[in-house]
Amino acid sequence: MRISSITLALVTLLAACGGGGGSSVNNPQAAGALLITASNYQAVAQESMSSTYYLLQSTSLVTGAQVASDRVLLSYGLAQLPKLNQWFAAAPRLVTGATTTQTNSCSGGGSMSVSVTDVNGNQQVDAGDSVSMNLANCNEGGLSMNGSLAASVTALTGNLDSNVYSAAMTMSFTNLSAGTSAGSATGNGSISLALSSTAANTSSVNLTVVSFSTSDNYGGVSSTRSLQDFTISDTRTPSGLGFLSSTSIAGTVTSSALESRPFTLSTIAPLLRSSSENYPSSGQLKAVGMNGSQVRFTAQSLTNVLIELDADGNGIYEASVIKAWLDLL
Repeated sequence: MRISSITLALVTLLAACGGGGGSSVNNPQAAGALLITASNYQAVAQESMSSTYYLLQSTSLVTGAQVASDRVLLSYGLAQLPKLNQWFAAAPRLVTGATTTQTNSCSGGGSMSVSVTDVNGNQQVDAGDSVSMNLANCNEGGLSMNGSLAASVTALTGNLDSNVYSAAMTMSFTNLSAGTSAGSATGNGSISLALSSTAANTSSVNLTVVSFSTSDNYGGVSSTRSLQDFTISDTRTPSGLGFLSSTSIAGTVTSSALESRPFTLSTIAPLLRSSSENYPSSGQLKAVGMNGSQVRFTAQSLTNVLIELDADGNGIYEASVIKAWLDLL
């Protein structure tokens, strides 16, 4: 998997979500967690999918009219990873460890300042190197971007431009915003990535979202979402002319659409998806709220998901509905 394919691996990560544990926020029995009921379980399913679906999205900004959504923020950040090599190659050769800054014009107006810290001054990406970006009304693909994004490489072996390497890096978002005339979204938080590839279509990606929060405003309606303690593991194995991905997820979601009360998400069976398909064909996940109330999601096909409610947490699912993937996203 080449560096330009790192984000494609992330694109395959999530058509639904998984759940974690540890803090009181992640304890589904904790006071203050969301109580999942017959009146909100479908909304829990939709919010679970839509609040994390940006991890599945293409990391290139699509040209034309866009809605500035929270998924764009992470997508934009992940789209910068394939550009690391070119930024380091373009940086002037200066004193070892020096930081250089270049200011570039954006295609639709505005500017982007890119600061590169090359620890050993070799104009290549190495462990310990970092990049930071500051965007000022940077218009790309119909979106006006502002705020800051930073990435640092903590470990690297092999060649990122080959199919054999391992790498670890972190990314942080500081008031990174995307806006159009229809509305805007602003995100803050950090993610960590561990990447490994041994051959074409044979790789693994582990992503940890320590905390990522967004605030949106569309048509005068404001909303907030946050992901906390998310861990996402995706492995690829060759299959035909492409690959088969297996994905497991764990974490907590809080949304103003659901009383701003947290619920956890967990993977019962990994999501399996072919590289030729948009959605998983199999896999099972679960959302858990207060008093063990829960919703189970089962991928029934490439188009449909079974959603089941166990409101009292006794293991018996008393209500269910089948939804199309697209209806949840």
